[in-house]
Amino acid sequence: MTTEVEERPAVLPGGTAIIQPREPFQVTWDGKEPRVTPRVPSAAWEPQWPTAGIKEAKALVDLVLSGKPLGYLGDRERKLERRVARLAGKETLVLACSTGTTALEIAYTAVMTAAILEGRRLPDNPEVITTPVSFQATWTQMLKTGLKPVFMDVAASTACIEAADAEGHLTENTVGVVVTVLYDHSPDLRAWRKFCDKHGLFLIVDGAHAPFATWDGKHSSLWADVFTTSNQQSKIWTTGSEGGFVMTSDSLLAALMAMIRNCGRQPDRLPQWWPPRTELPRDFVISGDNFRSDEVRAVILNVALDRYQLEAPTREAEVRVVRQFLAGHPELPVSLLPEQPEFGGGPYKVALLYDERPWGVTREKFSAWLSRELTVEVADPYALPWEPKSGFHPATRPWAWGHLVPRMEPQEYPNAVRYAREAALLPHEFFLRKGFLGNDAADQLARALLKMEHWHAAPEIRAWAEQS
Repeated sequence: MTTEVEERPAVLPGGTAIIQPREPFQVTWDGKEPRVTPRVPSAAWEPQWPTAGIKEAKALVDLVLSGKPLGYLGDRERKLERRVARLAGKETLVLACSTGTTALEIAYTAVMTAAILEGRRLPDNPEVITTPVSFQATWTQMLKTGLKPVFMDVAASTACIEAADAEGHLTENTVGVVVTVLYDHSPDLRAWRKFCDKHGLFLIVDGAHAPFATWDGKHSSLWADVFTTSNQQSKIWTTGSEGGFVMTSDSLLAALMAMIRNCGRQPDRLPQWWPPRTELPRDFVISGDNFRSDEVRAVILNVALDRYQLEAPTREAEVRVVRQFLAGHPELPVSLLPEQPEFGGGPYKVALLYDERPWGVTREKFSAWLSRELTVEVADPYALPWEPKSGFHPATRPWAWGHLVPRMEPQEYPNAVRYAREAALLPHEFFLRKGFLGNDAADQLARALLKMEHWHAAPEIRAWAEQS
């Protein structure tokens, strides 16, 4: 018999009461059955992410006691894939894999292989138009599959690359486009689909930040050739460690991706989309990798998906309140990018665009102050690819990637540079924070910003800005 975890009030420094939605748990065994009991968190006022609770513990115990293998391509994994496909759309084919990074490599390899199978002539040095504002895996996995990133500047209104600006980046070597759903915004996928169809290019959407992103009411996978996502521990739908998915509505790409993730093997249990639209030769082989997921991740993600569906409306509602507050306080040097009514499925993080001139405090110090005030980490956006901390260093492997090093001149990407300089990112779990008397996340953020507006000229704030 298991014990239930009750929600209990916690107190922030300064006396603000909140509800800590879940507590860490421990599982003990009395010789007959597992017992799950809560632990008392050491810092109850801090939002905890990733979260886990009784349901995850029970699912894992049930899996272990089932006597079935815990490894890859099991029944629970296939069941989860079907569930995700139903949520994404009846035309979507879904495959679980090991990480969001490997999901990208699977996608890049599949679209290039499909082009060869369909008899398309590929250039000797294929190029892919992409964004300079993303996690480094978006670009590094291109290099690993022989593709050269071609960066274009993001749009000031979305911090994403947009098709209207892409014509000038086309060359005879261009084979595709990779766009990123970034934090709380999406590129215009309808426009990108039209652009790629016009020029005969593949379109991949890196949806690591929004596994169920939609554009104009359709899941993003239905606009793209392949959609990838991540279940890494910071993401809004997570295993608590690592995981990923690839999604497509193309049966040939699905078949190729199924083989690539599983060491090149053809599926032994044929799914509904096999054989694909382009019949594979009987003796077809492809070089694959061990990019598989497993049953442990599947059971955790199945429970986490229930939680995601409950949490998503709360996040979105709190962000709407923040947007309304900032619209009513134009005196604050803080803003959000314009709202996108076509986009659904976020946010992963919310980017506050901070202008340091009115308060005379740098973005870094503003983020540090806000982190302290809200007791949550306010982060910088991704480093741009030419910055050392980006993790993108193709020139360090000249024997493999020397011919793929992209052009990286900061002056060519002014909007990306400005975004990287001004954005302060609030994590998605902050927007799940609940308090007494309506003292929720948006209200706490509003009070913090008004406090800084009131006190920014005071000696205490000036001294802190100079010394911290």
